[in-house]
Amino acid sequence: MTNSMNTVGLLAVGSFYDGRFVELFVAHAAGSKGLLRSTEFYEHRPDLGEVRELKSVDWDVVVPDRAALFVPSSGQLRNQLKAFWLAWQEGDRLHAQSIFHEQPIVATVAADDRFAPGPVILPDGRLHQYFWREQTLMRHDFSGPVSAPGAVETVQLFKVQQTVLLSAAAPIPNATENSCVVVWIEQTDAGCKFVFAKLTGATVAIVGSAVATDVLPFEQQTMALHSDGKGRLFASALCISKVRRARMIVRATCQPLIPQARIASTVLPALRSLIPSDVGAVHSAHGVFTKALANPEWCHHILSQDGSLFQSTKAETRLLRHGVSLDHNFPILATKGMVFEAVYRQDGNVELRALL
Repeated sequence: MTNSMNTVGLLAVGSFYDGRFVELFVAHAAGSKGLLRSTEFYEHRPDLGEVRELKSVDWDVVVPDRAALFVPSSGQLRNQLKAFWLAWQEGDRLHAQSIFHEQPIVATVAADDRFAPGPVILPDGRLHQYFWREQTLMRHDFSGPVSAPGAVETVQLFKVQQTVLLSAAAPIPNATENSCVVVWIEQTDAGCKFVFAKLTGATVAIVGSAVATDVLPFEQQTMALHSDGKGRLFASALCISKVRRARMIVRATCQPLIPQARIASTVLPALRSLIPSDVGAVHSAHGVFTKALANPEWCHHILSQDGSLFQSTKAETRLLRHGVSLDHNFPILATKGMVFEAVYRQDGNVELRALL
């Protein structure tokens, strides 16, 4: 139904980034009753990669067992927005909970709908969830102002001609208009290509890459997507060479005023010895970009079928730990120079632990 990997008992994460500062959010269903709780962290010393907890909020809402939980991202900081949302999917229903309302707003999810991770909060204060219905990009728009009842509208955006293999969505930092970017990898007769779509109001600007003839992305993964707020867009995904059977990170960069996105690849030779070379040996993967202003760096986490978790960067691939559940949902967040994993503390609350 969707490609989300978040479940109750696990942690959902999201970040707000305005081009200068980063706020990090973690949500989970707390205690035996599954009460929704969110925790906010901030950069205390960005130069040292230090983050600190600001506050936790109990929402007095029960999230059903095994529901998929979502934390949105935003290109505005929390105090700039007149809204805050959390969301979860239960079966064929997507529930969006506004901080101003007691009850969630519900949208219907069709059996073949595929979400583009993750949901975003734009300057209008609404929660937007992009998704694909066959080859048509669509969006659920949730509104929940203080002085009016909540509502949801489902909008059809545009149709593509090729099969969409993977996709992701992200806000544009510090945008004054409702701007968002959606990226996808599509299958063509010649191979795969990255396509970026910048959506500003009713305007859509689409830029594609050249076709990569030898690679195929792993299906069970969340792509990395980043906008630097200066017009540059970055995306990356874990792929496999169909000829050499080598695993690699394929990344695409979209520059302002350049009509084609540039693609490049980094082979991960260490994975050949760490994970068997057959396709089924990789269970799932997740990517992020650091938010460094000059040169954002990709970081991908890869879970093998035997429960080993690896971290791959441009510099190295290393084993993080063994014994990871295959339900692992990659609660990974990035700041300008650091990557963090959200984990439970012994008291049932959460904290962020540095991975880079």
